[in-house]
Amino acid sequence: MKKVVFLLAVLLTALTSVNAQKNYLTGAVSYTKATDVEATYSVSPTIGHYITKHVSVGLTGEFGKNGDAKTSNFGVFGRCDFANLGKSCTLWSQLTLVNESATLAGVTKNEFNANLG
Repeated sequence: MKKVVFLLAVLLTALTSVNAQKNYLTGAVSYTKATDVEATYSVSPTIGHYITKHVSVGLTGEFGKNGDAKTSNFGVFGRCDFANLGKSCTLWSQLTLVNESATLAGVTKNEFNANLG
């Protein structure tokens, strides 16, 4: 799974480089290690494509580990930009549909979520 997500991120980065005006790639990487505690990590890439000047669609995902729990999710989203605050800041609203999976002690739990924000 990690190899697939990594290859997808590399591919999406290449696609973003081709036409930077209509595509975007964002995400986050988190790693925490404390004394006497297992390390936790999370990687969450997002790629989008503007289909009009203010509307974009895209893919989002996340995988990580927190102690004994492993999590992953994959989803699609639609985003609408509705206010520009200067040259580099935009307010937007987004609808996301996500399939989430978590495994703890050999038990896997799957959920489907819809989020509007």
